[in-house]
Amino acid sequence: MTKFKFGDKVRVLPQEKKPLDWSKEMMNYQNKEGIFIKAILGDYCVKFEDGPIWNYTKDQIELVEDKGIQKVVIPKFVADWIDRIKSSCNDVLRMSVKDAMDDLSLDIEDGHADEIKEWLWDEKENWDIFVRAWLDGYEVEKEKTYKVRMVGLYKDEQVLHHSFEEDVWYFRFDFNDGLRHQRDSRYHTKNELEQAGFGDVFDNPMFEVEEVE
Repeated sequence: MTKFKFGDKVRVLPQEKKPLDWSKEMMNYQNKEGIFIKAILGDYCVKFEDGPIWNYTKDQIELVEDKGIQKVVIPKFVADWIDRIKSSCNDVLRMSVKDAMDDLSLDIEDGHADEIKEWLWDEKENWDIFVRAWLDGYEVEKEKTYKVRMVGLYKDEQVLHHSFEEDVWYFRFDFNDGLRHQRDSRYHTKNELEQAGFGDVFDNPMFEVEEVE
């Protein structure tokens, strides 16, 4: 199943018969390209440059690949920021990078303002990467995951686990305890560790941290 992101270019698929909820005007947009805005209760909202916003089902539109453009890779928190800004605007086609910067200066709801500012200023090229992501789309960077061991514990109680079902953290032996989930219970992102209060394990001699694939 294709997952559309805010700002993706999509094409309306031709229909053999006129769908019951389509107006005559909507029929004129078959095979035309527009910009995906948001999904609401099964409706996929598409904005056209020369027309209004129409709602379609996921089976009535398809993603248009820009084969000539190589998409940049950005951290997930930057991708979330771009999605939030574009989804909050009724006319994404008229939005600019300046609008994004204005939004950042006012701080943002998900609390990542400082993290985003640090990322932008950390490397000069990150500004160019952000602009390309805004204009041409992006791929989300795969977050690094880590296995944490506490030194000095019994072997069957050394490894830090996270129960996704109960949302609790505990130490146990080195075996995936989350077999009913897609994620391994032993592997955690840096952000997950920080949010759970384990952010200091990277610099604490009581812990051994191993990066895992």
